[in-house]
Order: sequence, then C-alpha cells, then structure tokens
Amino acid sequence: MLIGYARVSTNEQDAAAQVQALQSAGCEIVFREKASGGRWERPELHRLLGQIRKGDVVVVRPSTWPGASSSAGPARRDASGSRTASAS
Repeated sequence: MLIGYARVSTNEQDAAAQVQALQSAGCEIVFREKASGGRWERPELHRLLGQIRKGDVVVVRPSTWPGASSSAGPARRDASGSRTASAS
C-alpha cells in the first residue's frame, strides 16, 4: 500500500498541493501535519509509523524535508526506509 505524509511548518501554509501530489502518486492514505521541521512532536507522523507494515511504501513530498525544493515530485521509500522510486 502507498501511504503519504504531507507536512507544512506554519498555520499560514496549506498542505493541499502536497496532498494532491501524493494522491496523484497513488497514495491510498495521506497523513497531514502542521509542525515545525525541527520538532519530533508530530502525532500524525507517529500514527503513520505505527500503521506501516512490511511491503508498504511511504511517499513523502520532498518539500517536507528541510532545504528541499518544493517543485520536486513525491519520493517513495519502502517500510525499511530504502528509496524505491521517484515520481514527478
């Protein structure tokens, strides 16, 4: 199963574009979060991590990674953390 994670840092930002990109990449479930990149208190990320099973692929829009370009497409990682593919 493809599971997406969309995060924005501030209440002024909107994760809608990330969610749309993740759904277009085939994600059946998308977890959304508003949390600073430097904080580990991310309830939705923890829910996602608690839900993934062997064979699942977590898809994260690179803009959710510090310093990454927001124009890049989603990146896929399997449950072990290995990068499996890149989609635009």
